[in-house]
Amino acid sequence: MSYREKTPTVVSILTRRLKDGYTFDDFQKAHVPDGDHYQKLENGHQVNFFTLPTRVINAVSYKDPRVIISIGFSYGDGESIFADAMAGAANDKARVDRLNEICEKIEETKFGHVGNDNNYGGSGVDHEQAPLLDVSNQDVFAAIQAALGGK
Repeated sequence: MSYREKTPTVVSILTRRLKDGYTFDDFQKAHVPDGDHYQKLENGHQVNFFTLPTRVINAVSYKDPRVIISIGFSYGDGESIFADAMAGAANDKARVDRLNEICEKIEETKFGHVGNDNNYGGSGVDHEQAPLLDVSNQDVFAAIQAALGGK
């Protein structure tokens, strides 16, 4: 069983807004740590940055496509996760500087220990990965906002 099929120990949520003139693609390029320790995948990157398994999903807000919500899932014991994050942060200044150039943090970073892991549907349903939306396409967001009643 892959760690991605198991329950994470810690979840983090970071919310940022792109500055004028920058795109989600710019964010993704800035978000990947320096070096040659990553591989481009179909829906993201495989990055060997932390020593413990860590998965990060970057989502674009339907309400404001300049807002990016990064959700991190970390696996292992809590002390090791935070020690790993602090060690990574010490070597991460260039990436943080790139992110600060193109976006601003708009909410306090949230961290939480996972209390439970619920499956709310789809039991027994085979699921193939659907293609991800082109989050740089403003027409996609206009259609979604219209479907939501312009909210």
